Order: sequence, then structure tokens, then C-alpha cells
Amino acid sequence: MTREEFIDHIVTYQESLRRFLTGLCSGNDDLADDIAQDAILKAYLAMNSFKGRSSFRTWLFTIAYNCFVDVAKKKKEEVPIEAISNIPEEESMPQRAFITEELLLATAGLSQNEKTVVLLFYMDE
Repeated sequence: MTREEFIDHIVTYQESLRRFLTGLCSGNDDLADDIAQDAILKAYLAMNSFKGRSSFRTWLFTIAYNCFVDVAKKKKEEVPIEAISNIPEEESMPQRAFITEELLLATAGLSQNEKTVVLLFYMDE
């Protein structure tokens, strides 16, 4: 994979990656952005190991999920659920549409694996 191909893939998937991580982080945009940055850097450094056995999206999201798990382990607790009222009003409409009180409340009691599946389903069908 060339550097240009990698960049094209990242441009294509960066918004869905960010939505996925924001959901895992219970609406914490700053934490999601930090994890996304770490995941993209790790993917870039390992881009020569991508063999195409899965889609680039699957490969990237797996790296991102593993980065999320690493952060949760370092904190020795799950990433905390944040109240929907803590989301600033100036958030973009697409992001506010995704981060709804019902989704956060519905996933609050799920295991991390179950939460991941639900978020992926509702974000990208």
C-alpha cells in the first residue's frame, strides 16, 4: 500500500471511525479523538502489514478498538458514561443526531463487546 492509498482510505473512513470511537467513549469527543489519532498512527506505521484479507475499514477499526481497550485498561476501569447534557450545544447536527440519550442509556449496562456491536450496527448498519 502506498502512502497516497493510505491517505485516501483514512479520508474515506475518518468520520465513521470518529463516530465509532465517540460512541465507545460515551460521547467524550476529546478521548475519542486521542484514540483515533493513536489508531491512525499505528495503522500508518503498520500499513505494509495490511494484506487485504479483510477490508481496510475492518483492519482500521480493529486497530482503533484495540487502542480503546488499551486506554480502558490503563485507567483500570471502563471509560465512564457521560451524561448527554455534557455535550456542548455547538456540536454539529450529524454528530448530535448520532449521540442520543437513548443510545447512551441503552448501551450503558452492556459489556464492552456488546456495546461495540450495537454502536457499529447503528452507525454503519
